[in-house]
Amino acid sequence: KDQFITTASHELRTPLTAVQGYIELLSQFNDEISVETRTEFIQKAHRGCDELALMVGNIMDASRLKTEGERMHLAPVDLAGSVRHVAEILEAMTKREQRLVNLSIPPGLFVLADDLRLRQILLNLLSNALKYSPAGSPLYIQAFQGQGLVKISVRDYGLGIPPADQERLFERFVRLERDMNSPAVSYTHLRAHETGRNL
Repeated sequence: KDQFITTASHELRTPLTAVQGYIELLSQFNDEISVETRTEFIQKAHRGCDELALMVGNIMDASRLKTEGERMHLAPVDLAGSVRHVAEILEAMTKREQRLVNLSIPPGLFVLADDLRLRQILLNLLSNALKYSPAGSPLYIQAFQGQGLVKISVRDYGLGIPPADQERLFERFVRLERDMNSPAVSYTHLRAHETGRNL
């Protein structure tokens, strides 16, 4: 409980501070700044709001996990449709950052999954790819089928997760110390990072 409160408060404070800061700058200097700068401030405030909405949704889902864990509804799900649905949710963000999202999902590919939870996983993977890679850099989403499994690959050009920390990927409310102490989108080096999950 203490760990959750500490981590959640830090996570929520970061985008909230950004939103407040840009709104205050717009309020104080709206008549003095250029149109381009004003647009940039509004975009960054929007992004902070998007991140807050995702975080609150994840916290609510985590709080319901124990009670809803037994109510998962597994059924054949059209994977391409789920990926497109999530891409549309993030479309405003990808357009603001001039991102190219490349989808490579074989048509007619179905997976046995809970449709809502599958979309939640995809949303988390894609939002993290956006959050931790430079604006303007592309994203690649691919699916591969083999040996009775489907592997989904989300590739971005952020710093990636060090091998020593990858075992913590599925722990609750975990963020790398490196990312806690630095802005999430300040990376300038383009290094390919690929995350694959078997579903």
